[in-house]
Amino acid sequence: MCSKHGGVPKCTEPDCDTPCYKGNQRFCARHGALPRCSEPDCKSLATTRVGGIPGKCSSHGGIPKCMTDGCNTPQKHLEGGLKGHCLHHGGAPKCLKDGCETRAAFMKKGTRGFCTIHGGYPICDEKGCSSVQAYCEGGIRGKCGAHGGKPTCLYDGCTAKQNHCAGGELGFCTIHGGIPKCQEDGCETPQSWREGGIRNRCRRHGGIPLCTEPGCTTIQHHVTGGKVGVCAKHGGYPPCAKKGCESLGIRDSFCIIHHPDYVASISGYSKESCACLDELERELRVTIQHVHYDKSSGDISGSEHSCIPNDKLRRSDGFICSTVLDSNPTVVFPDQTRHSGDSV
Repeated sequence: MCSKHGGVPKCTEPDCDTPCYKGNQRFCARHGALPRCSEPDCKSLATTRVGGIPGKCSSHGGIPKCMTDGCNTPQKHLEGGLKGHCLHHGGAPKCLKDGCETRAAFMKKGTRGFCTIHGGYPICDEKGCSSVQAYCEGGIRGKCGAHGGKPTCLYDGCTAKQNHCAGGELGFCTIHGGIPKCQEDGCETPQSWREGGIRNRCRRHGGIPLCTEPGCTTIQHHVTGGKVGVCAKHGGYPPCAKKGCESLGIRDSFCIIHHPDYVASISGYSKESCACLDELERELRVTIQHVHYDKSSGDISGSEHSCIPNDKLRRSDGFICSTVLDSNPTVVFPDQTRHSGDSV
């Protein structure tokens, strides 16, 4: 049997279901099978490769640096890529999906040669979930971050998912130490880095470079399917996959409204709020002004009501004129739900 199905004994650490690491018969990598990096104050595991410094993590030299001039990223190689380089400089080939500029990525059960969302990572095993799998030590294998692939941060009272990179503390989320802080004097923001940026800095202090579009001063922002090296406005986000929609594909190539998993939020409209208002219209036999989503076609029509003319910040999704209600004796609303005497 494979390690997932019992071929390798489980870690003996209480409440840990992770298989033991390679030849170790007692612990997984996180709980002692691998030593910690020997760099002072570093909490990462030692990860030594040929050409690297023994006893160090990838960030502190355990994996040799990319051979591209000026690049300090550790080497990483995927099939079809260039050996001796990081993922950004050819260590991984471009996704085989037509028109996709993202580098290929791979996880077991995925399809080699494709990026994360085009098949390189398998889909979450949870029924009905379309997100890709994401795993951290202590999580549930085969699941996405939302369904248990990433365990909850160990900080008391925190419900965020664990997130970790070299130099951060294992078992914690971004805010509580999973990602180390920016090294700019006085800055407490977690580090964020992209090729061309300054190492060990946050987005604000140069960790992510500016858009390469002439004259643009916005930092680069890229998601799978978009152009690399530019901001969201200049192509870092692909267009929404919904035919006819001109919005940016913020998540899984869809805009917020057209994403299959879009749910109601504290402000704004959604498919769920539309369904509720549609049902309310049928029950009250009145017209309620709201943004309507047609399930059969996926089209969106209607608009929110502007409480103050031309003020886009004060809008209401679900507006009924009180004069309409007053003419319907079967419908009674308490005075506190009325606004300026003419709306509910």
